[in-house]
Amino acid sequence: MPVVGCLHILFKFFLNCTTVSLLLTNINMELLTPGTGLIIWQLLVFLAVLLFLVAWIIILVSKKLDPRERLSWMLGTLFLPIVGPVIFFFQLARAR
Repeated sequence: MPVVGCLHILFKFFLNCTTVSLLLTNINMELLTPGTGLIIWQLLVFLAVLLFLVAWIIILVSKKLDPRERLSWMLGTLFLPIVGPVIFFFQLARAR
């Protein structure tokens, strides 16, 4: 259960960061119609969070990774929330 609690906290932190980012980029959003722009941003945030969570679940469940590799992948996906999981999935596919 501690893993689920950590994922919940990270999910809330990620959503708070993206909310602040959306508020800061509100000026650029005027170029799009409000409905379309909001849908696009919500879809991008949802896909980024989903990619991040799937990567963390695979990292935590994987028996092939030793603890040092697991920690480095978790930190890499945490600090590079979009690029990190993509690199992880490419490395995972290449290893199989």
